[in-house]
Amino acid sequence: MGDLQAQVALEFGDGVYTFALKCRELENLEKAVGASVAEIAYRVIGFRPSIHDIKHIIILGLEGGGAPPEMARKLFERYVDGRPLMQRDNPASPGIIAAQIMEAAWFGVSDLPKDEAGESPTPATE
Repeated sequence: MGDLQAQVALEFGDGVYTFALKCRELENLEKAVGASVAEIAYRVIGFRPSIHDIKHIIILGLEGGGAPPEMARKLFERYVDGRPLMQRDNPASPGIIAAQIMEAAWFGVSDLPKDEAGESPTPATE
């Protein structure tokens, strides 16, 4: 087992994307929602997020995982906006995805799975 990572590969919309909240993204998240990372983690992991929490965690997580900002916003608009936010039985539910991204940033996760070529999942192209 390797070191823990602060990123996670998740099924989102049309494919599997890498989400990561690195220091820059965490600082931007704090500014965007007006709360500390600890407060945000407490709300989101406890399934009591605000819409700002969900929105900014997903968008900034995509950016931290390598997606260009415009692509991250478009993916959010396409796969989150206007859809139910919290469906406990749906692993692709935006609230659950946000919690998984935050858990990776806060607690870390085991190494990302590798594909047959040994590469980690990367954002799909549009």
